[in-house]
Amino acid sequence: MEQTNTIKTRNSSIELLKIIGLVLIVLSHSVPYYGDKELISFIDLSLATTNISQFILILFRNIGQIGNLLFVMCSAYFLLDKKKTNVKKILHIISDCFIISVLFLLVYLISGYNISITECIKQIFPITFENNWFVGCYIMLYIIHPFLNKIVESVKKETLLRINIFFIIAYCCIRMIYFKAYYYNQLIGFIVIYFIVAYNKLYLQNFTRNNKLNKKILLFNIFAFVGLLIVTNFLGLKIKFLSDTMLHWCSIMNIFGIMIGISLLNLFSTKNFENKIINYISSLSLLFYIIHENYLFKNYTKPLFYQYVFPLGYNYLLWVLIEAILLIIFGLVLSIIYKQTLQKLIYKIVDKMFDILYNIYYKLEKNLLKLT
Repeated sequence: MEQTNTIKTRNSSIELLKIIGLVLIVLSHSVPYYGDKELISFIDLSLATTNISQFILILFRNIGQIGNLLFVMCSAYFLLDKKKTNVKKILHIISDCFIISVLFLLVYLISGYNISITECIKQIFPITFENNWFVGCYIMLYIIHPFLNKIVESVKKETLLRINIFFIIAYCCIRMIYFKAYYYNQLIGFIVIYFIVAYNKLYLQNFTRNNKLNKKILLFNIFAFVGLLIVTNFLGLKIKFLSDTMLHWCSIMNIFGIMIGISLLNLFSTKNFENKIINYISSLSLLFYIIHENYLFKNYTKPLFYQYVFPLGYNYLLWVLIEAILLIIFGLVLSIIYKQTLQKLIYKIVDKMFDILYNIYYKLEKNLLKLT
């Protein structure tokens, strides 16, 4: 979810793909699985079901990972062309997470919510305690991306291919069957996607430009992605041991999801155009994610939506779509307000503090070097 300050230099087709990824994530987050499991609105999406509506909600939940994939792939697509890490940008992202989380905390405390000490700590240190896991993981990827680029640039084509084959076998095949294999974590997943995008962008140019082939691959993997869930659901209804595995494939390491993402990235990258509105909305993606997936908001407010609409007739699919639309409007409006007001002031303060601390560190480093 890369936040962009150089909007004019961006390919709007890739930015549009990020927006599509954002919509998929919001759709996934609109499914009623947050909050207390005793709530009448709560749905256990891990269970196999004979209810078609519930199966579609399971599908919605799974495609959220495709949205995450699209964000990582689009970010990797741009980061592959960059040589350095912008420290101020990292501090900007951290400050956005901190300020927005603290503002949410204050609003909920003033509103009379009984927020525990643990929850307060999570709000004050949102990245450290995974209030926004995706943002924290993206920061780590952004910090190390120059080193990843050096690996990509220094190794031969065959070596990069072998690296990708190893990662795919280890994490997209073996690990997807046995979750504890090879010490997987989300950052490793981001790095795997980074190398896959790198090989695709640098060495598969004939493939990336073949729209007809990419459309076929896209359609095949969409059917395979859905088919995998259908088979898992069927087996879950027949075999008790597999009855709660409907979210087993809900990962960015799902090979069908990866191929969907790669084919979409190729199709969109061949359409090069510039649109200021698309680029601006895409630049809000990080803020949007921080706001709409805030810990307090998703655990205290979002479950209430379904509690209030239940007496109106509980059509899950309809209300999920309505909530997704409301979340998009809510998130975009608050993101724009924050970006045009507090963010400018916060960035000025952060930049001044960084300049002061950098000068102190530079002098200290210089003196230490004299001692050696």
